[in-house]
Amino acid sequence: MTKNRGALERTEWERLWQEHWGRSALAGPEQEFLAEQRTPEAERARLDRIMEESTMGSSDCTTSGRP
Repeated sequence: MTKNRGALERTEWERLWQEHWGRSALAGPEQEFLAEQRTPEAERARLDRIMEESTMGSSDCTTSGRP
């Protein structure tokens, strides 16, 4: 088990993240998504879009008579 060193500085966290995930086996959009810097506001907007799509998909199923 890794010993907890306490809170990391932003630059140290970024360096460790890149070291671990920079050579990931993921390719294409997944790696691009994980590598880009995201803001809390952009994440909220992204999650709102996902929730809206999910809600629309669920309501489409109930109005079409399918379970």
